[in-house]
Amino acid sequence: MLHLLRWLREHTSYELEILVNGGGELLSEFQAIGRTTVWRSPSVVLDAFRRSAWTSQIDSQLLKLMLIRRTYDLVYFNTSAVASHVPALRKSAASMLWHIHELEYALRLTMGTQRIQELFPLATRFVVVSNSVRDALVRRFNVPADKVDLVHGSISIPSFTTQEAQVRRREIRDKLGWPQDAFVVGGCGAPGWRKGTDVFSPRRSIPTRYVGGSLMPPTDRVF
Repeated sequence: MLHLLRWLREHTSYELEILVNGGGELLSEFQAIGRTTVWRSPSVVLDAFRRSAWTSQIDSQLLKLMLIRRTYDLVYFNTSAVASHVPALRKSAASMLWHIHELEYALRLTMGTQRIQELFPLATRFVVVSNSVRDALVRRFNVPADKVDLVHGSISIPSFTTQEAQVRRREIRDKLGWPQDAFVVGGCGAPGWRKGTDVFSPRRSIPTRYVGGSLMPPTDRVF
């Protein structure tokens, strides 16, 4: 997300406004790009009192109040995780672009079939990261194929010389206490079987490191 926003800031004249869910280590980097609003969902409080069935409606109404009098030419939603914001923000924009990364299982898990049927028609267009995601939208959720654009996911990779890469490699292994010649397996992402985190089971002979999610062991734990 940061890479895309930085590219837009550098190569277009768009006026960017960013809405983020809560704070975090990257908040200052978003703020450096443009006006950034931090949204803190009341569901955090409601969860303490057995989450109410009206939480999504409360979220939507409070978000509308926070963004009152703001209008946009385009709202861009990144992943299905922000589905609860769609009703409020869609009414403030002329067009809506939804960037979908998830496959059918994750979409049904995070949104539910009924919510998908309600929200997907609100999008002007979709961007998907793979052919599999495009097929899921078109074949499973009846999204018109001509409303879906395929743009493969990508990130910016730091450029290091061979010598710099070798130095960093030695420093990281020394810091983690791994032999310089050890075969290392690494991974990152949300924990769960659909991400394949089950393959990161302890192996005494192979250093393993997985970054992401509170359900996984602490990120500084080495198996």
